[in-house]
Amino acid sequence: MVTAAYFRLLLIGVLGLGVYPSLAVERGPTYRGLRAEAQGLTGTASVQGPHALFINPAGLVGGPPLRMETTGYLGINGTLIDYARWGADNYQHLNDMDSLLARIEPVDNKWATFSNAFTLSAQFDDYALSVVEDIRYSVTVGKAVITPVPGVGMLSDFILSFGRGFTDPYYAMRWGLAVKYIYRIRFDRRLVGTTDEEFYRVKREWEKPGTGFWDHIRKLGAASEVAETSQGFGLNAGAVRDLGNDFTVGAAFLDFPTVMNSEWVIPDLNVGVSYHPSIEIMDWRHQFQVNADLHHLLDPDMPWFKQVKFGVAWEGFAGGRPLASLGVGLNDGYPTFGARLGYIFYLSYTYFVEEVGGQPGQTPLSFHKFNAELAF
Repeated sequence: MVTAAYFRLLLIGVLGLGVYPSLAVERGPTYRGLRAEAQGLTGTASVQGPHALFINPAGLVGGPPLRMETTGYLGINGTLIDYARWGADNYQHLNDMDSLLARIEPVDNKWATFSNAFTLSAQFDDYALSVVEDIRYSVTVGKAVITPVPGVGMLSDFILSFGRGFTDPYYAMRWGLAVKYIYRIRFDRRLVGTTDEEFYRVKREWEKPGTGFWDHIRKLGAASEVAETSQGFGLNAGAVRDLGNDFTVGAAFLDFPTVMNSEWVIPDLNVGVSYHPSIEIMDWRHQFQVNADLHHLLDPDMPWFKQVKFGVAWEGFAGGRPLASLGVGLNDGYPTFGARLGYIFYLSYTYFVEEVGGQPGQTPLSFHKFNAELAF
């Protein structure tokens, strides 16, 4: 009997991945955009616009004559909020160690993660270009700041991507291709003790006076000696096909192939189906979406609860432009949510949870993300 894991391994071989000299453990960039995150990280069959470069490039077909977007967001992890709440509730006991120790809950060495991203995108007909800087930081303190054991970590991705969508009338389908360049800085999170010479060497360098251009270069150089840097190139490809008026199916190969520092990245094969009826009420158009996706089908070690994704969304239009949207979803077994409001200038909030670890309920990592976006 062939198990699902063996089937995926066989599929990798059939697709030619077995000829790769080596496969890196880590995946390619994880940026997918806030709209996908609000809908449980779905969108393989429904994504449209510049974000399709990272989800399914076939979504570039039928784009506007000219569209430009710039976005910036800040994401705060729930653990960081927990620390702030604990401090607000117990700051009055700082001079009384016995009282303070009695109020310590089991929060030792929890990692508080926060992130920020900036994107600049342009789409002209079926062509799209996107520049993304996506950074995630992790910090921790032990014993709720009583006996500090600081910890740090960082993952930074700079991604330059260009793609085009195509129409295939013979097979009644759309497909797309995107090429990308990635520059990554990684500092694996770790606790920093008094004997950590690398950390304190960089810290001393950063604390030296000087704010000129060459001072910044010197400080960045010191940090790069500790952090791991890598760069590479890759491809994303995908196809979608309409089934009737309101149903669409799609498949996307992400990081197929992608190479980082002479190592091949494990690719993703994602498939999805979308039901997207559109209705008009008093000259206002309303678009509804119901998405169901299966992700990471080529990874034999990926648990099933990280493969199944669901999402539901509503978007209202005025004058042909999106005015407001709501999205909910299920990612890694956890609920997601997003709301967006504006006209040319948009504000949005997204709640997104992902699972860190290999078993359900192991370590959920939640983010509250606040976003400002300008779209022409």
